[in-house]
Amino acid sequence: MKHLAIIIITIALLFSLCGCSLFNGSTQYIGERTDLYRVALYSIPLPRGIHSITIDKDSIETDTFGRSMFYIRFPKDEFYSSIPDVDSNSWLVAAFIIQKSDEENIYYYEDACFTFGKTSRASVFPKYDDIFDQEAIKTLKDRNDWDQPLQISNCVTRPYSKGKKDYFGMEDLLTSPNGVVIQNGLEKFVNKKTDKAEGTVNILPLDTDTNNMLYYATFQENKDASTESFFIIVNADSNDITADNILKVETLEFGESLHKLKENNGWVFSSASRAG
Repeated sequence: MKHLAIIIITIALLFSLCGCSLFNGSTQYIGERTDLYRVALYSIPLPRGIHSITIDKDSIETDTFGRSMFYIRFPKDEFYSSIPDVDSNSWLVAAFIIQKSDEENIYYYEDACFTFGKTSRASVFPKYDDIFDQEAIKTLKDRNDWDQPLQISNCVTRPYSKGKKDYFGMEDLLTSPNGVVIQNGLEKFVNKKTDKAEGTVNILPLDTDTNNMLYYATFQENKDASTESFFIIVNADSNDITADNILKVETLEFGESLHKLKENNGWVFSSASRAG
């Protein structure tokens, strides 16, 4: 029994050191700028697991009113596999702008605070000026009022835990009420039926307002490993998925379409707070 206890403790320590989580599909980020990471985590699907998220502190740019532009580099996962211009030899890079952060909250422009690029997997220290052309960065800055006075009333507000290990639990949803609604609804929109013998469905939560939950989902065909990816909104009183609830993702620049999906479902954009 003593040896068994030692083995169990050793395994637990190894999980802790490698950043693994016993909770299904959790994302863990350990770093100094949790506020920046939270902006990305609420805005786009990110791969799960420690060491998969990189924020280059040396590349953070700040304007005269305290906004910060930063970059996150991460390996593509199945959600992005369905997008034609994403290949297996590339890592994705997303540029973000955060409007402000304080001791409790982050403030940013919802669905307008990011743009995507790509870099080689072999590029450990990528030059972001080579990944994003100046016009793309100018467009991102213009959308986020760079070098203009802050307008917090135009921001969405989300909480974060400053200076702590940051966990965002990704629960297993397939057997939950929302998961059943989504899985049944996907059958109307994927190219192949979501029968368990034909494909695998993966559903994860991304964000919520006061009345709606935003999820992202992938359907992977078992025979040829082809993938379809979706954003899905489930209303508080919904028991079905319609065309108004779902967005098929076929391009990296999905921000505007995602915003329209939210509008179609009465999403509350400004100062919509959620529990961390």
